[in-house]
Amino acid sequence: MTTKRKAPGKNPGEPGSTSATKPTTRPKLRAGVNYLGCNLTFKQKLIWCDLTLDKREVLVSKFFDRDALEKLGVLEAVEVLLSRGGLRGFLDKTAPTYRRLTLEFLSTLEKVGDDEFESIRFQLLNQTHVMTYGELRTAFGVAPRENEEAWVSPSDATVADFWFALNHEAKSSITEKSSRLSHPAFRFVHRVIAMDFFCQGEPTNLPRNEIKALWSMSPEGVGHPDWVEAFVNACLETRGMECGKLSMGGLVTLIATQLGLPLDDADRIPGDPRMDIESMKRMKMLAPIASDEPAYALLKGTRVKLPYLRLPRPEGDPIPVGPLNRDLYIPPDPDHMVDLTPLARRAPAARSDGIPVGPHNRDLNIPPDPAHMVDLTPPARRAPAARADDEEIEEAEAGSSGGPRVGGDDAEWRARMEVNMEELRDEIGYIQDQNMESLALQRSFRDMFQRMYPETYQPPSNEMYAKIAQRNQEREARSHARRTRRSCNGSSSS
Repeated sequence: MTTKRKAPGKNPGEPGSTSATKPTTRPKLRAGVNYLGCNLTFKQKLIWCDLTLDKREVLVSKFFDRDALEKLGVLEAVEVLLSRGGLRGFLDKTAPTYRRLTLEFLSTLEKVGDDEFESIRFQLLNQTHVMTYGELRTAFGVAPRENEEAWVSPSDATVADFWFALNHEAKSSITEKSSRLSHPAFRFVHRVIAMDFFCQGEPTNLPRNEIKALWSMSPEGVGHPDWVEAFVNACLETRGMECGKLSMGGLVTLIATQLGLPLDDADRIPGDPRMDIESMKRMKMLAPIASDEPAYALLKGTRVKLPYLRLPRPEGDPIPVGPLNRDLYIPPDPDHMVDLTPLARRAPAARSDGIPVGPHNRDLNIPPDPAHMVDLTPPARRAPAARADDEEIEEAEAGSSGGPRVGGDDAEWRARMEVNMEELRDEIGYIQDQNMESLALQRSFRDMFQRMYPETYQPPSNEMYAKIAQRNQEREARSHARRTRRSCNGSSSS
């Protein structure tokens, strides 16, 4: 009795089957990687290889420098903000950065435990360790959670109100820039916590979660985020990226110190971990001001950073920290109080009849010469020369001919000008109508926010309304110019 054999490849997964899935190939390790003597599993070696790509780099973590903050006159304000945020003990923390410790910690980090007893497991110097979140808070100088008020994450509307109260600028719908922070204490605090706890190697951006963390340090903030949880999540997220600098090494050193591990100075990354004044200047947060006593200007802006505030503040003008969020705003100093030009580079004042070169940018303007001294009309378009007799010259200078002679009949020229002026008046009226509609929309939003947040909302000032109107007018003028160019090009091609 013969048995019937199945045709090959009929069942999924069998050789020859059209639906058989390809066997997954095991990822290969990058050749030539130095694991610095760490005993790692294959999966941990893959993470190590990703962390040591050319686009990755271990940076020196930055910590607060009491002396620098005191020289700038913001130490007390920073202490208040950190106390509100549960980071008062972190102010005095500082630690160098070690390359092996940082890479080994990130390659082996994993969460263990449950929600009530959260812990992490990691490897340092080939030894596996388990630390609870409470032990990590002790190592970082973070206040215990059981002694603090519960963290209440603010809504997007609250974040927008806080941003406007702090900077008197509307919050963008996308990620903000840290260089737009006008409050020096919030600016310096964000720089440190962004590098250390949120693991931003280049903290130029200001995501929403970091703005919420700054809100917890404001007078109206309730509780503060779990800084240890934020640090662990940021480490796990950072190691999964293909690029980005690694800036959390200082906190890894604090963990190693808490565990009593020996530190190898040969593996230490050179650089001062304190964010001193020289570091702030390299980060383009400060610029020196030429004065009798050491003074600096806080720079603000995105593409172009301009002097905004003089530090330290004049006597009797402290850094505000409350009692409400609307009291945090610091208006910019007048222009005459900030001069960023070093004394050695200042040019001498120009002679009364020479070309001005300083000492300020506002002194560079040269008013135009009188009209009778300059004639910029091309020779081909100039009107025929007047007769050389005195009566014709006097008549032309007195303007009795009815206006400038541009060639052709004067009446025809006036008619053309009237038509052009009429079109210009129509365009101006259209732009003014658009401005009125925009201002009406802004006022309706203001009334709505006043009803929703009667105690915390700060309405925009008249200066802001004027800026909005000016921007709308400039935008409409540019749009009209583009439409005019397109119509001219279309008529010329036809």
